[in-house]
Amino acid sequence: KVAERIGETRAIMTAYVMILLSILIPLVSESFFFNLIGALIFGATFAGIVSLMLVYVGHKFPHNPAKAMAKLTISYGIAQLIAPALAGYLSTLTGNYLSSMWMAAAVMITGIFFVWQIHRFEKNKHPQINTPVF
Repeated sequence: KVAERIGETRAIMTAYVMILLSILIPLVSESFFFNLIGALIFGATFAGIVSLMLVYVGHKFPHNPAKAMAKLTISYGIAQLIAPALAGYLSTLTGNYLSSMWMAAAVMITGIFFVWQIHRFEKNKHPQINTPVF
């Protein structure tokens, strides 16, 4: 519903920013309450991001959406194998998970930047389509 209202790329960027905030919370606070909020935000946005990206990719490759979605799913799978191994390695070196959290934040910032670039490109290509609904 949000993507229909504000556009797919804006919805993806919003979800990315929310997940970034959920990653930053434990870096700046040791409060159980705030970390619980961060965990809830992370859990609530992760599935939404996957769904939004699959729909977005399906729209961008209408002739063969299954192939594009398969590549995206494989990419997610590879990242879910590599990231925990890297986090474990970094935690062994540093004695904590702070460097892993900062790395995750950097990845999310990179993702926000790239989706923002896509959004700008699409807005310039079709200015009448990306005008706010409200």
